Amino acid sequence: MKNNFKDNFKQNLKENYKKTLFIVIPIFAILLILDLLSKHFVNKYIPLYESRDFLPNFINLINVHNEGAGFSMLAGRTIFLIVFTSIFLCLFIFFYFTQIKNKLLFHVSAGFIIVGCFGNLIDRIAFGYVRDMLHFEFWSSFPVFNVADVCVCVGIFLFVLFYLIEFTKNSKKEKNNEGNF
Repeated sequence: MKNNFKDNFKQNLKENYKKTLFIVIPIFAILLILDLLSKHFVNKYIPLYESRDFLPNFINLINVHNEGAGFSMLAGRTIFLIVFTSIFLCLFIFFYFTQIKNKLLFHVSAGFIIVGCFGNLIDRIAFGYVRDMLHFEFWSSFPVFNVADVCVCVGIFLFVLFYLIEFTKNSKKEKNNEGNF
């Protein structure tokens, strides 16, 4: 059993290598740079708690420091959030490399999730908080967020979409196979 897992892991790693190299790593690099540069820009040029129009009547830039997770949940629990995010990232990356998925949507969704978690993890480790800056002007009660948050949300949406598509395909195949007997 142990050798079988080890052999499967090596095979999956080999099969995912090119997709990782040419899809996940570029997504990771581009979006991480975008996240970090946007946080740096807002932190440098907009005073804390002040806002500027970005896309009028749609999105404002506001410099906010979030010591918690989404909607400021777990505020002040930075160590917990660092440990939780680190464990999640390790488990997710392990999961990613143990799957044989030659589907573009799977790799893109994984890239978005990884970069989103990593972008906010960098902030928590470096500053003790996450630098948020995007706010919907038309939806004042919606929390301020950042590029990394968008990446996590898009990645999860694509990940769920991928598995729904796969589930539907497999269900149709099973239904067709049952009809052939």
